[in-house]
Amino acid sequence: MLFFAGAAQAQQAPDFKLPSVSGKELQLSDYRGKPVILNFWATWCPPCRKEIPDLTAFQTKYGDQATVIGVALDDPGEVKEFVRMFEVNYPVAYGNQVVSRKYGKVRGLPTTFFIDAKGRIVGDQIGIVTPAQLEQFVQKGTVARR
Repeated sequence: MLFFAGAAQAQQAPDFKLPSVSGKELQLSDYRGKPVILNFWATWCPPCRKEIPDLTAFQTKYGDQATVIGVALDDPGEVKEFVRMFEVNYPVAYGNQVVSRKYGKVRGLPTTFFIDAKGRIVGDQIGIVTPAQLEQFVQKGTVARR
């Protein structure tokens, strides 16, 4: 997977429309104008489970400045129950192979893409994203690999 260090080299994030846990369709382009942390994950993935509280805390603190979007590559019934039990406070969509391929065949979970307000991918991370990376993204619009 490529790592995008800054907006000068950024690629446009592939748009998608997916069903969400809320029952409504979630379309990435609807979030244009606000930075997005796009997180691919699954309920059976221990590192994914570990980073969910940090993503939830980020959404609570910075939800007016940026949005976390979860794309669950998992059984919809398990995802809906997980989101309820862990009080996930950001939008979660049910992903599929088509969306995974658009983002370079997500090769490991969790995988996170940092998308700027113009809809460009300015960073990505395979593995757990740290609170420091989330802070850096919202403060500077860039993110460094850990």
